Amino acid sequence: MTFKGGSGRGPRSLRNQRPLDAEQVVAAAVRLTRLHGLGAWTLRQLADELESWPAVVYHHVGDREAVIAAVVDHVLHEALDVVPEKEWRDWFEVVLHRLREVLRQHTGVAQWLAVNGPAVPAMLRLIDRGVLLLTAAGFGDESPFVYSTLVDAAVQQIAAEDGKDSPSHPCEEAERMIAEYRDSVDHRGLALMAVACEDHRKYDDLYTYRVERVLDGIAVRLAELRGGSPA
Repeated sequence: MTFKGGSGRGPRSLRNQRPLDAEQVVAAAVRLTRLHGLGAWTLRQLADELESWPAVVYHHVGDREAVIAAVVDHVLHEALDVVPEKEWRDWFEVVLHRLREVLRQHTGVAQWLAVNGPAVPAMLRLIDRGVLLLTAAGFGDESPFVYSTLVDAAVQQIAAEDGKDSPSHPCEEAERMIAEYRDSVDHRGLALMAVACEDHRKYDDLYTYRVERVLDGIAVRLAELRGGSPA
């Protein structure tokens, strides 16, 4: 892992550069997150990326936790800024797949969300839209629980995928153990799992499967509330 050196530190006006502002600081932190992961850079490394000093980052945004929160908000805004208004199930399908698409490009953001919850403005806006849409669909007082069930399941799955990217993750050893049963006659369940694990698309397929099955269950509950057939 390499970061830009800070040899160019000094007054930006002398380098024909506009003064730093909060937007530039967050943009640089987003770049580092996309390249290395949310937990893999320090405030000093961020200052190096900006060819500046940590004090400048503090001045414009705050400490590292403040910068991280701003990064998470920026990434979520990118993921959720343009989500068309649709029927509740279609809307959540778009949102949850868009979340995975963007969060997987910024390793560590899903884990931060899983631990810290909706502590940034972009996520609060998502809650507001999602819960109101579910309420209008007929979930009533259960709407907040439905929303949490859908979004929490998605975020936790994405966070788990991020963790599996690490070469030292215990999952790697587990998959090697399962792979040994690929041609087993006596352990056909493990053999089928081994074949599934060989497919490089398995995480895409697994995420889609989980999202669709959770949505199926939610649709059944809506049918119960409406007294009719699943939506």
